[in-house]
Amino acid sequence: MDVAAAREERPRRRWSGLLEERRVLAVVLIAPAIIYVLLVVGVPFAWAIYLSFTDAIGGSLSGNWVGLDNFRDVWSDPNFRTALENTLIVTFVNLLVDVSYTYLNPKVRFA
Repeated sequence: MDVAAAREERPRRRWSGLLEERRVLAVVLIAPAIIYVLLVVGVPFAWAIYLSFTDAIGGSLSGNWVGLDNFRDVWSDPNFRTALENTLIVTFVNLLVDVSYTYLNPKVRFA
């Protein structure tokens, strides 16, 4: 009887059953994946946006703030305009071919 009484007298720890709750367990299990994605994707993406507003060149991670000047320069560049035009042409031709093939192919069933 003393063993049972000792178990009952012992105060229950506040955090002991915390991982048994679904709302806590879900956060604990998904947190490493979210942290990993933020580090692998988010940090380089944010750094690239920052660098696009500076005049950093050739792998240098420091530069002077130039704002939207880089985007104005690229938009006025004839090589960029040609590349953009070619990209849009290829994209729309591919879309037209894919949609035409889908509608003309009798084996394709629409759900």
